[in-house]
Amino acid sequence: MSRTTLRILLWGLLLGLSIYEIGLAEPVPLRKLISYKDIIGEFEQGKDKVKVIINLAEPQQTKAAINWKSVHSLQALQREVEATQGSVLSTLSADQFKLRHRFENQAGFSGEVTLEGLARLVNDPRVKSIEPVFLLTETLKQGISLINASAYRTTYNGQGVAIAICDSGIDYTHPKLGGGAFPNSKVIGGRDFGDNDADPFPDADLLTAHGTACAGIAAGDLGATDDYVGGVAPGAKLYALKVKNKLGVYESDAMLAALDWCISHQNDDPCHPILVVSSSLGSGRYIRPCDCLEDTEGFERGDFLNLPWMHAGDKNWTITSDEKYSGTYSAKAGNISNDELSILALMVDCKQGSIKFWLKVSSELLHDYFDFYVDDVFFPAGSWCGSRDWEQFSLAVTEGEHIFIWVYSKDASVSVGEDTVWIDDITFPARCPSAFAEAVNGAVAAGITVLAGSGNDGYCDSICYPACLSNAISVGTVYDAALGTRQTCVADGSCAAKYLSSYCSTGWYAADETAADAVQSNSNTASFLHILAPGTEACTTDIAGSKGYSAGDYIEDFGGTSAACAYAAGAAACLQSAAKEIIGSYFSPSDVKDILVSTGDNITDPKAHITTPRVNLARAIESLHEAEEDDGECAAIAIGTGTSTWSHPMRTDYHDSRTQVIYLAGEIGMPGTITALALDVTTPPGQTLNNWTIRMKHTTLSEYATCELDATGWTVVYQKDEPVGGTGWRTFKFSTPFEYNGVDNLLVDFSHNDSSYTSSGTCRYSSPAGARSAYAYSNSLFADPLNWSGSASPSVYCSNYVPNVQLTICRQYTLSRNA
Repeated sequence: MSRTTLRILLWGLLLGLSIYEIGLAEPVPLRKLISYKDIIGEFEQGKDKVKVIINLAEPQQTKAAINWKSVHSLQALQREVEATQGSVLSTLSADQFKLRHRFENQAGFSGEVTLEGLARLVNDPRVKSIEPVFLLTETLKQGISLINASAYRTTYNGQGVAIAICDSGIDYTHPKLGGGAFPNSKVIGGRDFGDNDADPFPDADLLTAHGTACAGIAAGDLGATDDYVGGVAPGAKLYALKVKNKLGVYESDAMLAALDWCISHQNDDPCHPILVVSSSLGSGRYIRPCDCLEDTEGFERGDFLNLPWMHAGDKNWTITSDEKYSGTYSAKAGNISNDELSILALMVDCKQGSIKFWLKVSSELLHDYFDFYVDDVFFPAGSWCGSRDWEQFSLAVTEGEHIFIWVYSKDASVSVGEDTVWIDDITFPARCPSAFAEAVNGAVAAGITVLAGSGNDGYCDSICYPACLSNAISVGTVYDAALGTRQTCVADGSCAAKYLSSYCSTGWYAADETAADAVQSNSNTASFLHILAPGTEACTTDIAGSKGYSAGDYIEDFGGTSAACAYAAGAAACLQSAAKEIIGSYFSPSDVKDILVSTGDNITDPKAHITTPRVNLARAIESLHEAEEDDGECAAIAIGTGTSTWSHPMRTDYHDSRTQVIYLAGEIGMPGTITALALDVTTPPGQTLNNWTIRMKHTTLSEYATCELDATGWTVVYQKDEPVGGTGWRTFKFSTPFEYNGVDNLLVDFSHNDSSYTSSGTCRYSSPAGARSAYAYSNSLFADPLNWSGSASPSVYCSNYVPNVQLTICRQYTLSRNA
């Protein structure tokens, strides 16, 4: 079959894909649905209405120009958002849609929608995307001494700052939380978004004391009662944003509404603006920052209903368990005959990124082809025939709506091998920002620091949502003292040493030998986790009387990343009150994050070998005095903890070598001036590194879709003939410091240019997910490696090896202070 004929068929497929039949009462367009399986799956289960979040096209002109500190500017945005919402809602009947939450500062709303209403919304050009409402869970003991908060707790105690507790409500009648009606002297405002009423008091009959406990740790009043001595920031005020509903569940759109409320009501009390949000709730597992939502497909349902797949051609694709890359199932091309084809396709509206999938081919060489298309574009690299074992294909795609098409075609009577192809483990380009990312980004733009617990599953490479959002501060947990052996429940996917358990709902527990600053086995960690804080057996406020965790007014053993998040939130409030007093202005949320990270005590989680700073409030506040003197501060940022060794970037068993490495913004953690870089050398190079050059540039890449060396836009930060040297951390102090913006990822390029070869030097590396390094080497056949690119380059290879580095970054805090 000719390429021209195939292209005509593909265009016919494209034209017929605006509607996809899902076997229900109505055909539903699916291209705008995020997590399609969660939305459509509920209809398939027989539900008449499904809870969804509707994201509308943003009012870009107003939003681009908004001053989040200006009431008039904010009101202009809110009017435009309200008008867009009203216009879309007016197209839906009461039978089709029931409104739940209408957001004020982001273009969107949530509600319960019928299948007919869903079809109407997806066809509305003002609707950008639709997400399912999902459930959040509590990320569940006094660690003030551990975080070094005692010294400044009476001086900079959170005065002039309010903390919003987005949780199960706050018992404002508790003597340490105001002790009176609502609002009172401590809990100065709030709302119940779980049940949509004005009173954020917890549902006592449901034993929902979680928010009250978090409030007590963050900002409870001073005064010793048993083991309780008050919160980290006793001078701060509180806002109670109740997210839990009367059925005892937390729903994501209620949390979004609470964050949105904080922006609108930030300055209700101008003497105590909301500058900190504490969210000890979470959901899911994310191995990388989750501002964008990825659709993945491993065909593990055993059918094609996980995503809105479409079939065309002579025979449909099928699901098989006979051959797969991972898991139980893969997708297999239809059993076609001569001059026939089998087409599988999916339409996705995505951001710029990469599509990746694993494939296997068993067909006649040079006759029966497996081809991959994006829209109607054929890619020579995406064409396979013959016998090929499982391999991964990756292709960069632009932002917008695309149809991804897999085609297996036969053109002759000869059959070779199994005469078919398979695909598995597909990752599609992400769609972003999510509604949660939009809400957190808005809060941060308004000057509100958002903290979230990392979760309590014991994962070693991932944290929960929304802690995984780039603009939130994620918080893990350490023990605050030696408490003997403690058993803690962990998930089946935890890498901690674990044992079968009959009392843990997860089926597993870990046995921890506790000590101050020992990381709890059940605390989720990842390379992009920001900070640690105490979270074990804290004595804190309980619902007064017998309706809380205990029969008294205090709980003796509140813990988990919920407690750690509250400790960190109190520390952030104290830091802001100190900033106002010492330097005359509040810090931006990014500065709060940078200071807590750069002044913390580095603690290594032994289950994952990842090092994360634990909050040290005294050092954070003392850094402000230093910043006042020199208006800047330098920090050593360590990236990577792996112990294996690699010859790159010091590969001297060839004349020349060049290595490019992507370091993620979440790993670096702060903007500023990079003044030095250190490598962990385990074997010195066998000779001088002639013209040893380190270059840097910003990049939007998070991994390599194709193995290519970048040619332009570099800043040379270090260049000299480098002697052999010794082992250990070897620091290269830059002659030209690099101004890193803290938003983009960082691309670092190492190279040397010799005329001979000896034995290679080696450095320690780590192995995060994705191809993060590109490298090439030559024996003087391609001239100066600084100019290698395209055809003027030796073969370029990709690797997930990332050399461990220490970056010295100096931060100028005055650049982003809030008024």
